[in-house]
Amino acid sequence: MTQISPSLVTLGRAIQGSAVEICAIQTSPQERRRLLGLGLRLGSVAHICQGPNAQGVVLQIGSVRIALGRPWLEVIAVRQRPCPAAPTLAEKRV
Repeated sequence: MTQISPSLVTLGRAIQGSAVEICAIQTSPQERRRLLGLGLRLGSVAHICQGPNAQGVVLQIGSVRIALGRPWLEVIAVRQRPCPAAPTLAEKRV
């Protein structure tokens, strides 16, 4: 397994409620294709809905939610992204 850059963290160390960019998937080609089929691609921005915890994590990418078990959390490297601010009431009316 290759080393992860200091600016990246594994998905297991990300913070619930944050937005992350998928930067590396360090697994076999077959498993990588399986994740691609679920919509988990390099460069995708995901919102962490639940976890990470002992069971795993729930990610939201666009309108799709993906549940990943604990073993996946250490093979996916992510970079924290700033969460977009919630629109104000005035912005919602426009």
